[in-house]
Amino acid sequence: MQRVVDEIGKMWNVEEHSLIFEEDLHLLNETNLFMEDFYPNAPLIFINQNKEDVAVGLIAVSPVPFVQFPDVLDDFDFAGSYNCLLIRPDGSYPFSLQNIHAKKIHTRLETYFNRHKTDKNGDIYFVYDQEEISEAVADLETNHTTSVHQIKVAVIYALPGQLTMEEIFSNQPPPESQFWEFLGTFSNRIDMQGFQGYRGDMGTSGDDVKNDSYYINWKEREFMFHVAPLMNSEQHRRLIGNDMAVIIYYEGTEPFNPEPLNGIGGVPQVFSVIQPVENMYRCGFFSRGNIKPYLPAAAPLDHLFSPETLKDYLLTKIHNGTVTTKSCPPMSKLFSRPKQFAIKEIGEQFPKQNRLSRRASKRFSPEIAGISLCVSVLQGKSLRAMDPNGKSDPYCIVKLGEQSKKTRVKKKTLNPVWNSELSIVVPNEIPESTTIDFVCYDWDRVGSDDYLGELHITVAEMRENCGVTKWYELEGKKGKKPGKNYGQLQINFNLDMDA
Repeated sequence: MQRVVDEIGKMWNVEEHSLIFEEDLHLLNETNLFMEDFYPNAPLIFINQNKEDVAVGLIAVSPVPFVQFPDVLDDFDFAGSYNCLLIRPDGSYPFSLQNIHAKKIHTRLETYFNRHKTDKNGDIYFVYDQEEISEAVADLETNHTTSVHQIKVAVIYALPGQLTMEEIFSNQPPPESQFWEFLGTFSNRIDMQGFQGYRGDMGTSGDDVKNDSYYINWKEREFMFHVAPLMNSEQHRRLIGNDMAVIIYYEGTEPFNPEPLNGIGGVPQVFSVIQPVENMYRCGFFSRGNIKPYLPAAAPLDHLFSPETLKDYLLTKIHNGTVTTKSCPPMSKLFSRPKQFAIKEIGEQFPKQNRLSRRASKRFSPEIAGISLCVSVLQGKSLRAMDPNGKSDPYCIVKLGEQSKKTRVKKKTLNPVWNSELSIVVPNEIPESTTIDFVCYDWDRVGSDDYLGELHITVAEMRENCGVTKWYELEGKKGKKPGKNYGQLQINFNLDMDA
């Protein structure tokens, strides 16, 4: 049986068809490793500097759970195992360490990392302000991730013997063509006028709303399909020419020749070729020469996909191809440089500091004169569900004047247990009517975090309840209608004896 894609030209990598069909539909970078596996467990953070003392990477370390004797864990200097995450501009890479003793663990790890570093002229050091740097790394990994949750994909209709993109873009499949049925196997036709979902760079007026388009929200990922037969030449250049992933629906029995795609521009990197065979489909894949291989593997030559089985396979392939493209040149430069500067800024914010200098700077820094208060945000109960799974990823921000502290994010729960101890200073001359504000949000991987509720406790009420653990009712924003149930927070106030 003939191939789906012709092996022509040095600039293309044509995927070999596998001998056995293995349906591995794992999504690359499906989770934010730092937020999922490290941030909730209070990791130890180290900064990796180069010889110019510029931060070029970060290392997060979290102990592997030790479940045999959890009650006596702190009484022994045992050799433990640690999960680690190396964070660099080009991505985040997990690894593990074995047999590192727990006593003075940050010192032991700092020594170990410096002995095994690749840049002998650089330096790896522990950051003592762990709460602050954990928040900085959380923001870094959330804002500079190779995960993709909004993907724009070009869809092209091609016929045999066509040698230029002008010929291909001029194709107009008739209404009875299987092409339109094919689009419906993995997406929904939508009216772009007033559409509120991900638009994939399509505007809200003019030619971008004259015709329908195709869209799908699949596994919490939004796909907008730029369908060439529904667009004019200006949209072909502006939209399809800037899509990293391309689907080619090929009405031919001979292998598809990718050479005409030289005229599509340099942004498209990964390509899927779909050949209709009666009411079934054959699939082939190729990419630019710089793109690394990615799963799922190309199906065997004789494998035919039904409309029901094609959707998950094709969308997984497009998603993983897009993620891989972001980590390969030339597209990687668009994503790694911003992260490179963000890592550099973290290094500037948290310079190397030994324990003695840290204590001295804390003792003599011009801080607010007043009482140091430990605010324990213990847990929440019956918080609002903001995610499609019926859960939320809640965290709480505590504010007093210009001071602001934040708990960790707890994933997929309406009853989070934070047990966060946050230190704030209550100024000596503060009015008793001043409020300590608690505002809860649902952390979102994409877009702004969702508001969950808030409460306000006066300084007078705080003094009255110091040392007492209490449940407090959350409310909505001022001006919102009362009556909604926003849940509760359990809070304790105490003097911060370690200040």
